Amino acid sequence: MDYENLDKATQNKLDNIYNKAIEKMQGTDAKKDSYTLYKALCKIAELVGDDPSFEVTLSPLGDGVEPRAYHVIYESFPIGYYWGSSLSWELNCKNYSLEPYWGCDVAFIEN
Repeated sequence: MDYENLDKATQNKLDNIYNKAIEKMQGTDAKKDSYTLYKALCKIAELVGDDPSFEVTLSPLGDGVEPRAYHVIYESFPIGYYWGSSLSWELNCKNYSLEPYWGCDVAFIEN
């Protein structure tokens, strides 16, 4: 579902969930912050009728891929103008870096 096709009340709910998650993330703990984003994306998925157990994933990336990283993905992320890359501008990451991809597909990489 495209963000633009949602009613204003739903758009506001999605924005609030996402923005609260951003505010809650401290930029100091990759595991904790990736889980915060994951939980917010699951709530968003439920609101737009997606199955979060299918659409949203959080997985630790192991050695050989990107050690000490947590990968959060929501492939059909409905908030079109919020991309994973915007997180790197909004968060002041101290102990990890973000590797954003298209949509909401972000690797939290511990320093």
